[in-house]
Amino acid sequence: MTVWNDDKIRVLTELTAAGLSAEQTARKMGITRNMVVGKRWRMKMPSGMSRGSTKHKKSPRAVLAVIRQTVKKKREKRLVRIARNKPGRLCFNLGLTYDY
Repeated sequence: MTVWNDDKIRVLTELTAAGLSAEQTARKMGITRNMVVGKRWRMKMPSGMSRGSTKHKKSPRAVLAVIRQTVKKKREKRLVRIARNKPGRLCFNLGLTYDY
């Protein structure tokens, strides 16, 4: 059974951008804290609330922008890797050229 579908990832992203801790996020989503921590780590998301001062805390929009940028870079790297390994598969659709 897969817990992380697109809707759950969207909710996780929004709650992280709002600055909620892993424990608070887990309670709202009805899953365990470790599942939240693991998914944030795999997606390279910021950790949400820090235990220190909230003086230098980024706005939710800034956090969401960083998350989107990270996801976009990860997707682009994956597509380039596939295009290198199997040139005929993606090169045409992406407009990439591959030198043999």
